[in-house]
Amino acid sequence: MDVKSGILRLKNICEMEYIFTNSIHIYQYRNRLMHYTLNGTFEQIIKDVVGAMQEIAEFVEKEVIPDLPQEAQKDFQDSLADYRKYAILLKNYNYNFCGNLIIPLSA
Repeated sequence: MDVKSGILRLKNICEMEYIFTNSIHIYQYRNRLMHYTLNGTFEQIIKDVVGAMQEIAEFVEKEVIPDLPQEAQKDFQDSLADYRKYAILLKNYNYNFCGNLIIPLSA
């Protein structure tokens, strides 16, 4: 199943209102890369990756963690906190086309 179909199933079957816009953008980048030419800028792709990470974190926090056994919730919350830190780190750095770190961007 592709990402877009999975998201639609979540919405329809589970009656969830998450749109996952950034995740769909990543799916679209993948399709363009496989079949055409990728036309997004590096900065836009990173922005969408960070946005998708934030969408996933919000979904896990609101829809998954509350239904877990109490003893597992803390582990998931700790992992989610690390995941969010990485998303912020990724958002705040700029890379040149050779992959070298240049400078932090202002938020």
